[in-house]
Amino acid sequence: MGWLKNVIVDILVTIFIAAAFWLSDTWMWWVIVVYTVVLLIAKSISVTSEGFISKTQKKQQAPEWFLHLLYGVNVLLLALAGWWFLAAGWVAIWILSYLGQRKSKNN
Repeated sequence: MGWLKNVIVDILVTIFIAAAFWLSDTWMWWVIVVYTVVLLIAKSISVTSEGFISKTQKKQQAPEWFLHLLYGVNVLLLALAGWWFLAAGWVAIWILSYLGQRKSKNN
């Protein structure tokens, strides 16, 4: 369970998306938009860059099922809110994360 401290940001983001879903505040939507763009850029770099994955690897990775669960909840909440572009962005983040995990296992 030592991996929980490594995914605290991911858990907080999921909680924030859930709060934005229920509260429908505009400022929360903008925070999610900015975070989604930044995360898409970071994940894209991590998949395409050779040295970036080794630098960003955490010593104790969370189980893959846990990250899939978080990404799935994020996509579901964003889709239910009707924020289609954000949901699509998180599907892309999910795919890029999977590709990054596969790439780090092969290195």
